[in-house]
Amino acid sequence: MERTNSQACTQVAENSRLTKDARRYGLFAGLALGIVSGLSCCWLLGSFHRVLPIASFGAVVGMAWGFAVAAHRTRGLTDSRLPDIAPLIGATLGLVPSVLILGRGIQFLRGNLTLLLVLGISLTPAIVGMLIGGMMDRFYERRYQGLVNLGDSLPADV
Repeated sequence: MERTNSQACTQVAENSRLTKDARRYGLFAGLALGIVSGLSCCWLLGSFHRVLPIASFGAVVGMAWGFAVAAHRTRGLTDSRLPDIAPLIGATLGLVPSVLILGRGIQFLRGNLTLLLVLGISLTPAIVGMLIGGMMDRFYERRYQGLVNLGDSLPADV
């Protein structure tokens, strides 16, 4: 009976550590993808004189959104599987530039073909954000499982 209790305590501690790691990872992924989203909005709007404030705002919103997504996705986690956090963050933060593209593309609508082209082009940032988030997620999973050691990529004489 005691062994079962100690195994349960070990499992609870592992889940707690996993939840904290996932929330930190959500903050990091939100920061990186929020900056990219903010910079792409600067480029789409043509406001190159306001790059720092818009990128900073994107970073703050991205960190808050990343933490919220990670907290929601890891709630009630009972096993050692890792939820996909960064693709969801990337896809939702990519919707902001998508709305800007859609707003500018509405003026070019002439028929069904142009409607499909504008919709396809406007969803490109969300898809790219999901792909970048997927790559970040796979790297995080491999690092979490101990398959990737960041120190191994450095030369020995550094």
